[in-house]
Amino acid sequence: MSKAKADKPTPIKHRNPTVATVKQLYATAARCGFVPCKEPLYRINDDGEFIRNSTVAHICARSEGGPRWNPDMPEKDNMSAANLIPMCEKHSTEIDEQPWQPVELLLEWKAAQIAEFQKLQKNWPLTDEEAEEIIQVSFSLEDLGVSFATATTFMAVSKAVGVLIETARNQRRVPEAAAKAWMDMRFGVQQSFRGVVDSATGKRINVEPPRVETAKHQQDLVAALEEAASALQPLVTSLVGDLQAASHASPELASWCDWVEGAARKVLEASSRWPSVPPGDDDQILQDASDELRRASAALSAKWQGKRAEEPPVVLLPPSEPITTDTQIAMDKHKELLEAARPWSRVDVLPYNPKMYQALIETAQVAIDLPFVVSYIPLDLAGTASLAARVAQNADDEVFETLIKEASNLEPLAIACNFLRELMVVAQEKQRLSLEKRAEDKLVHLLQTADWTSTHVWRDNRFHVRKLMGWAAFIADDATIRSQITDALAAQPTLLQPIVHGISTQLENRDPNDSRRLIGITVQIRETPPWFPTEAVASEIRRQYPGIQPSKEHCELDAASEFSILAAQLLYLEGTP
Repeated sequence: MSKAKADKPTPIKHRNPTVATVKQLYATAARCGFVPCKEPLYRINDDGEFIRNSTVAHICARSEGGPRWNPDMPEKDNMSAANLIPMCEKHSTEIDEQPWQPVELLLEWKAAQIAEFQKLQKNWPLTDEEAEEIIQVSFSLEDLGVSFATATTFMAVSKAVGVLIETARNQRRVPEAAAKAWMDMRFGVQQSFRGVVDSATGKRINVEPPRVETAKHQQDLVAALEEAASALQPLVTSLVGDLQAASHASPELASWCDWVEGAARKVLEASSRWPSVPPGDDDQILQDASDELRRASAALSAKWQGKRAEEPPVVLLPPSEPITTDTQIAMDKHKELLEAARPWSRVDVLPYNPKMYQALIETAQVAIDLPFVVSYIPLDLAGTASLAARVAQNADDEVFETLIKEASNLEPLAIACNFLRELMVVAQEKQRLSLEKRAEDKLVHLLQTADWTSTHVWRDNRFHVRKLMGWAAFIADDATIRSQITDALAAQPTLLQPIVHGISTQLENRDPNDSRRLIGITVQIRETPPWFPTEAVASEIRRQYPGIQPSKEHCELDAASEFSILAAQLLYLEGTP
């Protein structure tokens, strides 16, 4: 539950629908809006009289905190026919008792109800008096029902608090008895050795009971505490459920509900502990927790009744433990693996380790997403591929050739190209010229046949586009790559954003007071390589985003406005001599 403030404003409550709206609803409906239900909105009795069999339900609640409440919906829309659905009396109640029914489903029901009317042309034209009756039974009784349900909820909270406190008091007797038995046993053993002193020092010798006896009594005490906690846990769980219902019904009381919940958990925690081991007399922790729970419950009840109530205490939460994300865990494992592989880069006599090589291939998926900044150089994709090649440097020719073939099939493209390049470098250093040539041929083939019309290729290799395109331009020439990118963009205009992201560079920002601390990464386009078609990309930016103006402004990596700012920088570069 959220920590709401005591002075929270009165919950919003929209006006009832108008008579005209209710007449419109019944003029376009014949049966209950719940699709499987065939109940008519009015029955005809034996005397031929029409008997009302329905009420109007809100799709999004009329009152704040109600089922499917939409805080962004204006009152006009809330009370309109589009947000209302005539239903039989049974189902109009059930959809509010089951607030998890999604808005989308209820809208589908409404659409089906109207479609049925259009097909059958059966409806229930109402007089103004009949429409007034519908409003009365639908919404006045709804308010009464909400008030009754709310009163019932707060009575349930008060009762649950009383049961919890009394149960905690009764359950405490069992660990009290276990603690007393332990203390009595220990006292008896110590008394039997009373007066025994150390002959060398004259100090009294303190004697403890045998470990077997101590362990038995300790187990009894622990079991008694666990039994007490087991008895109280369901009561606390039930109380929390009632408190959530109370907070939902009366959001302005959320702070008091939170106070009661916190006090109840203190009672549970206090019932699960004993002050000391070996045990001494009980302390006041449980009693204090029970007293606070009584106070919190009394304050909640008074506030609900509109009386003067004690304010909930200000809770100073302890510093939370750092949250370890999956990304952080993966990064930590990546660092550990690279460190484990570094011996292969320091000496050239270690044998090939296939498990280590495979692990480096797998962790390359982490490395490929690291931006190219100084801090990440020891961990980046090139470094990871280099270590993998060093691990493989003493593999025999057949195995090494297999590794080259497997590397050419790796994805994304940047992983395959970096692994092939580093295998080529190692083969060259070892004078294994045929293997060097095979790795080079595979690398050239990948660069020449890469599908740069694919959005995935640009996005999956975002931090490596400049390197990959630079290699491709070295193999061919700048004009060829410019033409390739221009043609790809013309064929696939949706490539614009990934192309702009791909041409950007990253610059790390450090704390001015502590240069060791990285505080962010800036993305920018300060220059474009000779193989990049600046004019063609700038032209496409102007066509798709005419509102973007040239600018030198920079932004943080992954900022919401990143593309717009990078595009503005590219436009600025185009206009700079």
